Amino acid sequence: MTSPASSSEAGETVRERTVDPIRYDRDSLSVALFNDAVFAIAMTLLVVGIHVPAGTTSATFAHALGGIGDSLESYAVSFLVVGIYWLGLHRQVRFMTRFDGGALVINLLFLMTVAFIPFPSAMLNRYFGTASVVLYASSMAVVGTLLGAL
Repeated sequence: MTSPASSSEAGETVRERTVDPIRYDRDSLSVALFNDAVFAIAMTLLVVGIHVPAGTTSATFAHALGGIGDSLESYAVSFLVVGIYWLGLHRQVRFMTRFDGGALVINLLFLMTVAFIPFPSAMLNRYFGTASVVLYASSMAVVGTLLGAL
């Protein structure tokens, strides 16, 4: 739908933005803000799986912390990996002025894989072995591929 040009008080011609119902795009700021929100949630979910064992008292707390060292390491590694993807996305978004429909779909798929990262991270921590390592590595490869596709 197009609208005719209108005159402003100063006599300048002002054209309203043409709206094409088939073509959809977003400005990069709104996409970047949405991306930041998804990354914040994914990074927060990484810590949710860390639990101090039941029955821990103030006297046994230090020993209990030693027992969750693997969980803390898994959290730290995954947090840093997600943070690196976040930095990479920000580097790419700053060069984009608008996201068309295709870029928005790729971005959404990318965010879906980022939001999935807490699951393979938790599986790697709980069931360390070939299957969990392959799941984690495959997830990272898909995230990286989609980031590169943007």
